[in-house]
Amino acid sequence: MTKWMQTSARLLTIVALTAGGAAIAGAQGVLDAELKKLADQFTQAWAKGDAKAIAAIYAEDAIRLPGAGPVLSGRAAIEQNYALALSGPFKGSRIVITPGLTKQLTADVVVGEGQFQISGGGAPAGTPMSGSYANTYFRQGGRWVLAMSAIS
Repeated sequence: MTKWMQTSARLLTIVALTAGGAAIAGAQGVLDAELKKLADQFTQAWAKGDAKAIAAIYAEDAIRLPGAGPVLSGRAAIEQNYALALSGPFKGSRIVITPGLTKQLTADVVVGEGQFQISGGGAPAGTPMSGSYANTYFRQGGRWVLAMSAIS
């Protein structure tokens, strides 16, 4: 192979890798925007005290590990848990969600983590008002839903 051919081959490889990296970065940007939209929907529903809208973000058979208390299984149990919280100790509170890292495992499965901060409301002293979450999302009917959510 001539020096010119070697240089050309290297340049083509660099261009291909750069283009591939840009495509991956673009896909990650789209995914991050879609998950941010879910976080925004959650935040808006929380502000309204709308447990049904929050639960709609979850899959029908989702699992939620609320940090304290029993594991919740299914959208109905998750909705009931949020309804109790938002009509009780967290009534009138606000939540800020800050998504962190995400990793797409397959075309239809993503894991992500982030932070949350709750302010206001009437939570008893000592109630955690901030923490971390880890979520597993999957694409269902063309939209992302929560399959599993754990907070700490």
